[in-house]
Amino acid sequence: MAPIKNSFYRLVIRFHRWAGKLMAGFIIFFTLTGIILSLREPIRGAARPFGSYQEIPKYSLDFPGNSLPLDEALDIAYKAFGKKENISRIELKWERQAPIYRVRFKHKEEPEITVHAVTGEVLLSVSKKEIKAVAEELHAFNFLPAKLSWVLDASGIMIILLIISGFMRLLIVKKISQNRLRRTHAVSSLAIGIPFLLITLSGILLNHKDWLEKLDKKYVSAHPAENTPLDFRYNSLPVTAQKAVEIFQNQFPKPKVLRRAMLTRRYGTLIWQVESEEGMRNPAIIDACRGEIIKSARELAILDFSKRLHEFYFFGDTSKYVITLISLVALMSAATGFSLCVKRK
Repeated sequence: MAPIKNSFYRLVIRFHRWAGKLMAGFIIFFTLTGIILSLREPIRGAARPFGSYQEIPKYSLDFPGNSLPLDEALDIAYKAFGKKENISRIELKWERQAPIYRVRFKHKEEPEITVHAVTGEVLLSVSKKEIKAVAEELHAFNFLPAKLSWVLDASGIMIILLIISGFMRLLIVKKISQNRLRRTHAVSSLAIGIPFLLITLSGILLNHKDWLEKLDKKYVSAHPAENTPLDFRYNSLPVTAQKAVEIFQNQFPKPKVLRRAMLTRRYGTLIWQVESEEGMRNPAIIDACRGEIIKSARELAILDFSKRLHEFYFFGDTSKYVITLISLVALMSAATGFSLCVKRK
């Protein structure tokens, strides 16, 4: 049995070294862009404020009385984009001490336009991209054509195999080398192996969002609505953002600190997606035409769970620092592993 064991061990070692050299650059790339995305709120907070409002509502989305109607804000967004385009989603929130509308278009690059809800100023457009938008495009490989989306899956699978082969090597050897570089690599890899495995697996799943949504078959509107035309007037919707927030808050004995309300098309109709800053940011899905709750904030859809797992969002607002720590340790693991390969060569 010894020769078989030794032969298998050598195979595991060779694969781990080969996969490590191949994937070190990918791991560094994913972790660096992931750190930017996880810290996007503090990064945004450090940037120039959009407004000077000091009393910002915590439990509602009440915009000042002189705010632009949603349709007027959309007209400004269309003008900034240069043409009328189908809308993917409309986000309403308070950001950097200002009420804003953020409009994302169904364009191949999904550009976003951010409009100040009171002044109508275009705060961010396709020509003034935020660092978050750039990092998101890089992190998800959105710069690749759709037919090459398999590259993200392939890199994720290779990273998973790299982690598993690393665990197998430690199980076979049953001890950690006393060499400082090897020890640092082994300990750092062991510390974040399982979390990084889950993050990578959920990242692969999120590369197939349409498939995940199909798995949540029970979440569907009882009253399907037709696709909204380009000239649709959103101000005519029976359920406003404030009404959707009220429905959201009524699910809990105590009101939740809000993050945003988002108007989009999912589950066969126009919906309000309302989420809080607390817990896992699990959104409630509310029919924008009838006010019916399609999915309660107490339920967790597969797609939502995959997003939270990928962001490691299990510790409330401190989750961004937890996943940043995991990413930094992953960087250390990749750097020390690559150094070992170079040193060996």
